[in-house]
Amino acid sequence: MVSHLDNTRTNVGILNIFLCFLSTSLIVFANYVINKYLDADYDKFHPEKKNRPVFSKNLKTKYIILNIFFSYIRFKLLY
Repeated sequence: MVSHLDNTRTNVGILNIFLCFLSTSLIVFANYVINKYLDADYDKFHPEKKNRPVFSKNLKTKYIILNIFFSYIRFKLLY
């Protein structure tokens, strides 16, 4: 017979796994952002990286807004 306590342990286990995944993802994202910030001056002169939208000033506002919008939709669908 399965008790209520067993179900609670399962939910707590899933929550812990989710929190571990989320915290790891946020740490990786923060590392990426910090690296971009610190390397920005050097990447402007790199033969391949200098043509990326951030450095070539080709970022368009509509693409930024669309990216934020679709990120929000993905987040809502997943959670």
